[in-house]
Amino acid sequence: MPYLYLSPLLLMIFQVVENQFIIIKKSYYSALTLSVGAIANILLNWLLIPIMGIEGAALSTLIGYTLSVIVMSFVAIRHKLHFVSKRFLFISAMMVLYLILVRLYFYENILGQTFLSIVSILILLQLYKEELRLIYTRLRAQQIK
Repeated sequence: MPYLYLSPLLLMIFQVVENQFIIIKKSYYSALTLSVGAIANILLNWLLIPIMGIEGAALSTLIGYTLSVIVMSFVAIRHKLHFVSKRFLFISAMMVLYLILVRLYFYENILGQTFLSIVSILILLQLYKEELRLIYTRLRAQQIK
């Protein structure tokens, strides 16, 4: 599981949202929300490292960053500095569910992981059906010229 690959991506998302507060000169929100994530990381390290070893540490880091992004996004939305679509929230929840299912139930079951991946791809194709149709139409129009 690429926990340590996902953590920097979440940090980049955090920085994008955080920049909205820097613009309005309220950068203290960044320190507060990162503190929430750091405290969660420390507590989860204390709980998960004895159980899962190094994977528990990586998972704790990922959860800490995720919590920081969620809190920062919530605060930014409350200040009307950021917008998150329902589709993005659904896809994010779907990804979390996918990761949990793969880790808990399909860890060594390649067939189960393949099935979950295909179902996820079909759901994503359905969600982005209109955008894919628009891209296809534009590509066809360029080929005709």
